[in-house]
Amino acid sequence: MLQLASKLGDDQLLVQTYYATEFKNFYNGSVWAIAQVKFDLNDSLAARYTQDHVQAHLITGGTKLLKLLANTTVSSPTDFGQINISTFVVHAVDPCTAGRHDCSVNAVCKIISPGIYTCECNTFTIDVSNDNFYPGRRCVYDGLIIFTFIVVGGILSMLIFVLCGCRRTIWYRYGNRQAQEHLTLVNMPANYEI
Repeated sequence: MLQLASKLGDDQLLVQTYYATEFKNFYNGSVWAIAQVKFDLNDSLAARYTQDHVQAHLITGGTKLLKLLANTTVSSPTDFGQINISTFVVHAVDPCTAGRHDCSVNAVCKIISPGIYTCECNTFTIDVSNDNFYPGRRCVYDGLIIFTFIVVGGILSMLIFVLCGCRRTIWYRYGNRQAQEHLTLVNMPANYEI
């Protein structure tokens, strides 16, 4: 019923981006159930939708569905918020803390608004996602960056090795001398102007 209500609502973008309906829990001894309706919106479009907007979309679609079912012999116990609208609740799940996001392993999940997130690639990685509306889904280390790390690491290692080697040589050379160095002064010729 929720799937059909999602596809019959007034908002065409929500109709086109409907993804799935997932039932989470049924309660014993009652007709209460928890369901999750999913829409596949990009980050910029998802920021426009609020709980009231999605609720109105589902109620409108449910009302259309009930009118269609009224002409048939099938009876439906669903009111889609018409009789007791206070029981209709839409909660935005925080996908970043719940781990329900599709960010790359090399990306960080960032919340834009409740229930809406985007992914940002980590430092020294580049985004190779095919879709610009969903950034951070495929973050890889760039070959040039890896090469730079190798070259800089090699140069630093060589510099440390040379400095330690020179220091040890200088200590050895001057540490073993018994006598002081003698300086010999030599007279230099005067400057001649031509």
